[in-house]
Amino acid sequence: MSRSQRSSSHKQDPYRAIKKINNYKAMLNKNDQVIVLFL
Repeated sequence: MSRSQRSSSHKQDPYRAIKKINNYKAMLNKNDQVIVLFL
C-alpha cells in the first residue's frame, strides 16, 4: 500500500506544479501590477 501511495503522490506532484504555474500565469495576465509588487 505504501509503495502505491508513493507512486501516486509522485505522479500527482508534477500535475500540481503545472496547475500552480497556470494559476500564476493567469494572475499575472490579469494583473500586470502584481509583477512590480513582487519585484
